[in-house]
Amino acid sequence: MNRTCEVCGSEFKRRNARQRFCSTACRDASMQKRESLTCEHCGKQFSLPPWEVARGRGKYCGQVCFHAAQEGTVRLSIRKRETRTCVVCGKPFEVGGRAKHRSQETCSAACGNLTRYRRGASALALQPTDAAYLAGIIDGEGSIMVLSKRDTCIIKISVANTFVGLIEWLTEVTGIGSVVMTARASEKHKTGYHWQCYSEAAESLLKQILPYLRIKRAQAELALSVQERLRDARQKAERAWQQEAIATMQALNRRGPKGEE
Repeated sequence: MNRTCEVCGSEFKRRNARQRFCSTACRDASMQKRESLTCEHCGKQFSLPPWEVARGRGKYCGQVCFHAAQEGTVRLSIRKRETRTCVVCGKPFEVGGRAKHRSQETCSAACGNLTRYRRGASALALQPTDAAYLAGIIDGEGSIMVLSKRDTCIIKISVANTFVGLIEWLTEVTGIGSVVMTARASEKHKTGYHWQCYSEAAESLLKQILPYLRIKRAQAELALSVQERLRDARQKAERAWQQEAIATMQALNRRGPKGEE
């Protein structure tokens, strides 16, 4: 594609999209060109290359005049403050200017920590037969829990068994979880194994096995509800409903006849 040289005016075939001159001689000549300008602050005459002027740098003769011209001016776009409501505690706070950054959604670091949501691994897609079999294992040998953790709560699935082959199968078929080995209490006992997963990993597994659960379906539905609410920053900061969910789960998992103290 042809282009006109910015110095001599002749047409040339450019080698790339950024080429502006027909030769190195014209390029060097362009670097010698200067435009005469007047400083808007001190009135002094000075000169700059044309490309500097095109970039908007032709108002002042130097940094001293630039900074002197800015004294006493107010950059409203930066200094203007705005009042917002903290998404966690509901308290008002200011952003902009020398206050908090405009992207801030919480009034403090403490509230900001409560909004943090760590995304974890997800279970592999299960075959219907595997999902049904795993639901049976959790109904019989497993536990679904809501546990307190620092300033929030967490959901957990655990399966305990002395047959290591079952634990290995759980890890392989789901692609998630960790295994903890418990030492034998005596020579009469076998070594125990606990497979466990938490949070989003547990959620992704519960969603797949929920249709097949019978005994622990209510626990699974409660755990899924808790994990979904934890994604909301304001609800994650509220401890009342979390403590209630922990108590409800403990009641569902309590052994013995219902209502028995």
